[in-house]
Amino acid sequence: GRWQIVGKRNGLPGDSVSSVYLDREGSVWLGMNGRGLARWIGYGEWEGFSDAEGLGNETVWQVVAGAGGVVWVGTGDGVYRATDRGGAYSFQKAPEFPSGPIIAMLAARDGAIWAAPQSGHLYRRDPRSGQVREYFIPSLEPGAFVMRLSEGPDGSIYAAISQHASLAVVSPGGRVTDLPLPAGQTVRGLAVTAAADGTVWFGAETGLYRYAGGRWTRFGRRDGLMDDSVHGISLGPDGEIWIVYNIPAGLTRGIPDGGRMRFQHVTMADGLPSQLLYFAKFDAKGHLWAGTDRGVAVFDGKNWIQYRRGDGLIWDDCNTDAFAAEPDGAVWIGTSG
Repeated sequence: GRWQIVGKRNGLPGDSVSSVYLDREGSVWLGMNGRGLARWIGYGEWEGFSDAEGLGNETVWQVVAGAGGVVWVGTGDGVYRATDRGGAYSFQKAPEFPSGPIIAMLAARDGAIWAAPQSGHLYRRDPRSGQVREYFIPSLEPGAFVMRLSEGPDGSIYAAISQHASLAVVSPGGRVTDLPLPAGQTVRGLAVTAAADGTVWFGAETGLYRYAGGRWTRFGRRDGLMDDSVHGISLGPDGEIWIVYNIPAGLTRGIPDGGRMRFQHVTMADGLPSQLLYFAKFDAKGHLWAGTDRGVAVFDGKNWIQYRRGDGLIWDDCNTDAFAAEPDGAVWIGTSG
């Protein structure tokens, strides 16, 4: 067993507690000296991490679960890592990665950790030596940088880039090449996801793109999307995809239908806490987690369950793509504060 200090930094109204009561539902009620009554609904379910646990920057853009129980976090100022030591996590700066905002991260199947700052470069940490190699993306426009990373079935790393005419692809051997976009047009790349069959899904401000069989197919509002600006793509069962937009438009489920795609939409009327989503990703149990500016919602295949700050979240405003799922069913969620 171990002691953990929970106070104002963790969301309580204050640090002085006069009484504690555990009710039949498992919630903890706390009498606060001069601060009224607080109810901890998420007791036993949620745990928050901030500067008190060594996280030097509390703006979390990325969370990835690496090998050996190590959690890697991309923040507003570099990368932090923590190891599970009997349920206790203490974060430390990973000095091998550059400082500044880390917008994209990936834990590859070979154990390597990839990180992309706003400089337009890529960094790969070798799982055996711990050494970091820097990759340069050729012909990168001024101000362009990597927005998202995804790993293909052959181990290639795909990078979606803002204001670029192609996806960057890093081969398993370390060679950087381009996968040109339709007609070579420069678009603001927002998301990329590679499927097990080799299909590559790409999200941009100009629509949703699918690369399969050596050619691109575009989907937009005319095809049933709520908007053309797509900044999140997650793979579901049976070839489904889940789409997050760059505007408050809810969530869209894409279902394969004889070589085409059929789209269904999910909104606040269906159980989302907000129309503005930052991610929609699956955990190890197959549940879909949707992060919004008003907390998160979990879909178990039938119902949506909402969680907010009062339920144990450290903050309601989630950050874009800041979600990681561990094999034991635990999830990590990054917030803006």
